[in-house]
Amino acid sequence: MTITELIEAAANGYPDKHLLMCWDKYKQSTKAAGDGLALFIVQELHALYIPRANTLTQLNEAIHGLANTRDEIDSVINELDILVRKEKENAKTPEDRAEEIRKANKAARDKAYAGIKLDVEGTAPTVNKGSTSKLRAPHRRGPKAPR
Repeated sequence: MTITELIEAAANGYPDKHLLMCWDKYKQSTKAAGDGLALFIVQELHALYIPRANTLTQLNEAIHGLANTRDEIDSVINELDILVRKEKENAKTPEDRAEEIRKANKAARDKAYAGIKLDVEGTAPTVNKGSTSKLRAPHRRGPKAPR
């Protein structure tokens, strides 16, 4: 497989086969054509190309090299995404943060009180069946004895 055949094969997977515009098949070299990513891919394929290797080796080298590039790009994207989340967090107003705290506290209360209900008069809490809460009804004392 020639380098031109490899780039032509790869061009089938790129929008508008723009990789072909970045390869001069007569000079067997890359050329700038406006699409930086297409140029980068063609440069990578050219750098990975082993002239005396068979077709299967050429294809495997190209796949492995571009897969490594993809992984590195994914790492960069992940780091930028983390930065975006931090910037969004820093951009929150004090009111936004207070609202988040209120929501978190409400969720914690709701979870803590799940399974507990008040009796009809609203005086003695009871535990619903199946609850793991250890809340007991308050101890009721009779009137105090005179001294």
